[in-house]
Amino acid sequence: MENTNNIEKQFLARQLSLYHDLQNGNATWQDILNLRKEYGYPEISVDTLRRSFQGIRDYDAVGFINTNQNNNAAITTKESVFTDYLNRTTTSEKTISVLPSEINNPDTLLNAHGFNPREFELVSAKNSRWDNNGDGDRVRYSSKITVRPRKDDGITYEDIDDYFYKLTHTLRDSMIVTGTPEQYDKDGEILEIDLQDLHIGLFSYGAETGEDYDIKIACKRVSEALSDIKDRTQGRKFSKIILALLGDILHTDNEQGTTTKGTRQDVDTRPTKMFDKTLDLLIDFIFELGQIAPVDVVAVAGNHDSYISYTLYKALEMAYRDEPNVVFYNSPNPRKALRYGKCLIGFCHGDQKNNSLATWLQNEYAEDWGKTKYREVHCGHLHSLHSDMQNFEESQNGLIVRRLFATTSASAWEHRQGYPKNLKTVMCFVWNPNKGLREIWYNTVD
Repeated sequence: MENTNNIEKQFLARQLSLYHDLQNGNATWQDILNLRKEYGYPEISVDTLRRSFQGIRDYDAVGFINTNQNNNAAITTKESVFTDYLNRTTTSEKTISVLPSEINNPDTLLNAHGFNPREFELVSAKNSRWDNNGDGDRVRYSSKITVRPRKDDGITYEDIDDYFYKLTHTLRDSMIVTGTPEQYDKDGEILEIDLQDLHIGLFSYGAETGEDYDIKIACKRVSEALSDIKDRTQGRKFSKIILALLGDILHTDNEQGTTTKGTRQDVDTRPTKMFDKTLDLLIDFIFELGQIAPVDVVAVAGNHDSYISYTLYKALEMAYRDEPNVVFYNSPNPRKALRYGKCLIGFCHGDQKNNSLATWLQNEYAEDWGKTKYREVHCGHLHSLHSDMQNFEESQNGLIVRRLFATTSASAWEHRQGYPKNLKTVMCFVWNPNKGLREIWYNTVD
């Protein structure tokens, strides 16, 4: 009986893990169906499976599900939960079974009530011991706790902004300047360069995945692409260069080696080294572009690096804070758009729902939409090229959504899933402000 319970717990934990991967775009409903088959559950349709996850979605969204519960905690038969939305607190009352020495441990109480200690903090607790014994050395308690969501480890976007604002008043003037652009023409065309899904910090072992990948390889590929781009610009004039940083530039978001939502990754190095190497790479990248024409830097976060990428972009912005030819569009907004003449280009990571990829630009930039004729949204996330056309009743021209290639190699998980290995390419677009898109460059690296 005990072995059966352990197998069922193992199945539930693996099922929840796959569901998290599905939310991040790294798994499918079919993967969950295959897992059910592996554990001997009857076959059901995808629609039935999706409907059965409604309750799991609701509880998982508020942190009530925790697959790494402390062994001292026990699942109980009665529970009441009250949520105070105004004060952002939740009160849970239930019977728990823990070691007496652990009853004052906040993490033990959070786990016992089904709250993830990484996502919630304990506000108050009241525990009354029962006379009857628990399981083994554990004791049963009537437990009532109040919790609230953690404040992202105490760091907010405002904290990051404030830090770098103070930094500008304490450091010496930046030594990094682009000088006078050599190929600038105010009436020239615009070169857009997209960097997304570099996943700097990912470790991939070639014997396991077919391709090696680490920090050195990641930086080498970006440098090779830059060299190819510079060769293509020879003898040409540009009014502007757009450098779009479209998320997942960094592979992980914290010292635990996980994505923003907590999915553990195969990492190559410490986060500080990952950050420093990437910052140096992008500083040099902008410097080289700045020799050609003024640079607009558009920065959005990805699902792997939501917080650390914002810090990275702020550090990059500070490096060029006194350079008038480099302009940053670096708010926490996950979607941004720039208008150049009759062209409107939207930028996002691409991890949002597919149906909103073709609608957000018109909704959020309605004024710019009305003044333009050529409109596209560029994003990454899937590491492959994909193009969809969505026509709108208000316009005869419509919108093109482009998912772009990446330069990263496959992770061990992606390789096990059999995902295709796509070209390692940095894509560029040449825009004419009055005539729209003129060229697409594929800067493929080894």
